[in-house]
Amino acid sequence: MREQLKPRFEAVHITRCEFNFQGCWKDNALGFAHIKKRRNLAPNELSVVALACNPCHDKLELMPEPLMTVTVMGAIKRRICQP
Repeated sequence: MREQLKPRFEAVHITRCEFNFQGCWKDNALGFAHIKKRRNLAPNELSVVALACNPCHDKLELMPEPLMTVTVMGAIKRRICQP
């Protein structure tokens, strides 16, 4: 999935963490944060993601799933262009 997502994000210039929580690494150690805990994702939700650095991704994973969903969806909705 990452191999498919990365070029789509780069094409619309999303190359920095979309969360900017305290301690954010900005454009270092980036990965994709899902809208739910991975074990609870439906197959059609695998590509519903936001770009997150490792520290921000860790903070998302510590959130209760409903808050994590709202937070990731908020980042997705704030985009000017969608990948």
